[in-house]
Amino acid sequence: MDKKLIATGLVGLLLLSGCSSSPSVEQPSSSEQEQTAPEAQEAAKEGTRDNPFPIGSAVTDGDWTVTVNSVTLDGTQAIADENPFNEAPAEGSQHMLVNVTATYNGDDADGAIPMLTLEYVTKDGNTINSFDKMIVPPEQFNSIETLYAGASTTGNFAFEIPTATAGEGTLALKADMLGDKVFVAVQ
Repeated sequence: MDKKLIATGLVGLLLLSGCSSSPSVEQPSSSEQEQTAPEAQEAAKEGTRDNPFPIGSAVTDGDWTVTVNSVTLDGTQAIADENPFNEAPAEGSQHMLVNVTATYNGDDADGAIPMLTLEYVTKDGNTINSFDKMIVPPEQFNSIETLYAGASTTGNFAFEIPTATAGEGTLALKADMLGDKVFVAVQ
């Protein structure tokens, strides 16, 4: 009986491990991107904190493709202009805007809502979420809109980040709630 239980557990584990696949990423082509030797590219796996994907990379995982279109490291004035109730950032901090597009690639007749997660990871490894502070950004990302096959939504996330190391952090992105986390550069 113990052998049957162990065998059943192993089969279940194998089935579950096959449920998650690494996201595919299509990087933008640009003459601005530095070309490095193949040895250097193999040394650091792409999409990690040490070697994040560039802005503009399309990350596909499950039924979703998410692209970080742009990052405004100091979006403090734009956020202040958007809503008079937005509080100024704390001393030594600034507001950052991240513009993202999410495209639904699935075929569910009922559609789906974008369940992406986006975080800012500081140089020191601390995670900052867009919901840590109550900030209303201009053209806020609509995370409750139902999308159908091929439809997209684009909008901004806002973060309060440390000014001194603002450009040294990365974005942690999951294109789908159950997807794999990848990292995207902020500049």
